[in-house]
Amino acid sequence: MTIAATPRRSPVYTGNGVATTYAFSFKVLDATTLVVTVADANDLNSVVLVNGVDYTVTLNPDQDASPGGEIGYAGLPVGHRLVITSAVDASQPTAIANLGAFHADVIEAALDRIVIQHQQQQEQLDRCVKVVATSEQDPTTLLDNAVTSAANSASAAAASALAADASADVAAAAAMVADALLALQAGGSGGVLTVDDRGGARLLSAGVTVPASVFAARDVVVLYNNTAGDLTITEGASLTLRFAGSAAVGNRTLAQRGLATVVFISPTEAVISGAGVS
Repeated sequence: MTIAATPRRSPVYTGNGVATTYAFSFKVLDATTLVVTVADANDLNSVVLVNGVDYTVTLNPDQDASPGGEIGYAGLPVGHRLVITSAVDASQPTAIANLGAFHADVIEAALDRIVIQHQQQQEQLDRCVKVVATSEQDPTTLLDNAVTSAANSASAAAASALAADASADVAAAAAMVADALLALQAGGSGGVLTVDDRGGARLLSAGVTVPASVFAARDVVVLYNNTAGDLTITEGASLTLRFAGSAAVGNRTLAQRGLATVVFISPTEAVISGAGVS
């Protein structure tokens, strides 16, 4: 019988937690020549299973009329992949004696073996990196260049992402400055800071008090002394107002045209710093 020009490769099966048998449709002369390979969902960590240990083989009785069969394997995890190929060794074991009988089935079996070997090689070639017939480039070099190019593209993409993040940070900082400037234009004169001052600035013509239990941790208030004299930033009752870069706490003086930043560590603790703060 003839051998059809079909790939010596089963479909790639994906584990679904139910299937335990997997079919193939290529002619097999010996069940021990089957190769069953499994890998994870990313085609990594591939393993060749052992016939008779990891799986069983059931061949169709008539390999000429109905080539192929199925394997029984119950260990394929969900999402993992399985494929069946063959590995007939590259030998020619048929010996025909000189002037002896030429049995058709012996000759056909030998020819079948040669075709199977060819189909095995073709199946592997179909999974190889190839160049066009006119190219003089080595396929290994082509693959290395492709991998290098992909790695460079990934690095460039990562650098672009970092640059985009940096640009976003700059834009956010610029927006905060713009908000602060707008707040300076519309800010109050003095008195006690309120939650409405959070994230903005106060344009001061008189001293202010920084109260306790009004602001939350990480809230920020900017204070600008819009006068020609010193103003007092008063530590409110139950609040600890720390002077940045020192152990000092308590009221602070903001010099003329000075700019102070108050950062709240907690509702009852804040840190003040800036140009003109003493």
